[in-house]
Amino acid sequence: MHLSSSTKSGIGDETGLYKRRWFFLAILAQIQLISGTSFAIFGQINNFFVAYFHVTYVQVDWMTITYQAGLIFSTVPLALLSFRRLIGFKFLSVFAACANVFGFTLFAVSMIDQRLFAVSICGQLVNGFANQVISITPPTFAALWFPENQVGTAIGVNIAGYYVGYFVGLIVPSHIMTPKLGNTTQSHVDIEVNKNKHALIVFYSVCAVVSVIAAIVLGIFATDLPPKPPTRAQLLKRNSAQSTPKWGECWNQIKIIFSNKTFILAMLILSIAVMLPTVEFTMMSQIIRNFKLISSVIENADIIGVYVMCFFSGGCLIGAFVGAKLVDLYKKYDSLIISSMFLSFLSSVTIFLGVYFAQYRVLFAGNVLLGFFRQIAMIVLLDVTMQTTFPVDETFVTIWATGLTIPTGILYGEIGRVLFNSLGGLSVVTFQSIVFLFGSLLTCFVSPENSRILASSSYDINFEAPEGASLLGGKTHDNK
Repeated sequence: MHLSSSTKSGIGDETGLYKRRWFFLAILAQIQLISGTSFAIFGQINNFFVAYFHVTYVQVDWMTITYQAGLIFSTVPLALLSFRRLIGFKFLSVFAACANVFGFTLFAVSMIDQRLFAVSICGQLVNGFANQVISITPPTFAALWFPENQVGTAIGVNIAGYYVGYFVGLIVPSHIMTPKLGNTTQSHVDIEVNKNKHALIVFYSVCAVVSVIAAIVLGIFATDLPPKPPTRAQLLKRNSAQSTPKWGECWNQIKIIFSNKTFILAMLILSIAVMLPTVEFTMMSQIIRNFKLISSVIENADIIGVYVMCFFSGGCLIGAFVGAKLVDLYKKYDSLIISSMFLSFLSSVTIFLGVYFAQYRVLFAGNVLLGFFRQIAMIVLLDVTMQTTFPVDETFVTIWATGLTIPTGILYGEIGRVLFNSLGGLSVVTFQSIVFLFGSLLTCFVSPENSRILASSSYDINFEAPEGASLLGGKTHDNK
């Protein structure tokens, strides 16, 4: 159906922007910060956990594995609830903030007694689930609240909060605690352990209070959708959507998503960009010991591993903002994905060379570059999954996209451990380079079509078939 000029003007009056979207974005970044802190906090102070809870280093490593387990079992329930519009941006963000409160409370409780290590595991499971839930929001919130020329910024700022939190988790605990407790008397060890316990309780409590504030603010002020959609494409989708979709139609929506070649490719490449580097930088201290880069610094392998994670996270943080502006200004997603993934591959080769030739500066530079380019690829890919599946509900799509990256991430981790145990540390960085090369080749088959942008720029509207519909609008208003 075609619209008259008067109708077009009416549609323009029905779109708008709201300044509160920036406030909500800041709160989401704050929740991401707490989630990043939770993930990074344990590896740098594992000596304390071993001494306090009387457990092994392998058991402490379960904190990281547990963190990633939540969404594996919740993807399908969350997708079904999202399809029925029983959950949306407000529920997901408030739930994630509340889960962080509960998780950090469990951390603090576990410090009461040395026999409560299992409580810490439960706290990390809850916090991991909170992170997986909040990871759904960046592309969803960006598409529903921001115009096309600000979608990248919204995704980038949201994700950047996670890497700020990662820095906090890496640096703050190791500065407020005494991680090494050896070569001293038992009484001194007990005193130091007690000090560290109280320092951690304070740190956990601060994180819980910050999460409480976020939950209260979002619970009072947040809404799933703005009163007026930000773009013509969102207006079309809102006008043509059923009030309450039927359960039986969910399978049709799933078929639409998983029959979309670009979505499948984007999801596979996203799993490589997001999950594969964690294998390398979390195992780096073991790789350094195993490969014996420089014998005089083997005792400092843990410190080198921390530096690697810091440099990688710094690259990710910078890449989040650069990728955001690229997505805002340059909508040629196929070119952006191809170039960022290929440069990620070259960065992984740099890491391999740094390990092979025992050059720490090359190793650090490679991790900065890998974090930078994979973060650009990640932001572009998140928006591609939204673009290519429009007008399917953004939350529904993102739940599937993020949920299915976790099993592949665990698979990469297990392959990395098998390679490390059988062939040594160099095989892990070699594996990373090979998989990034494979991901770079996959990018050549990603479709450049941007369905949501086309819907916003066209004058044709067909409410019966929103897949091919597009929407005309007039001037967009910026409301308070």
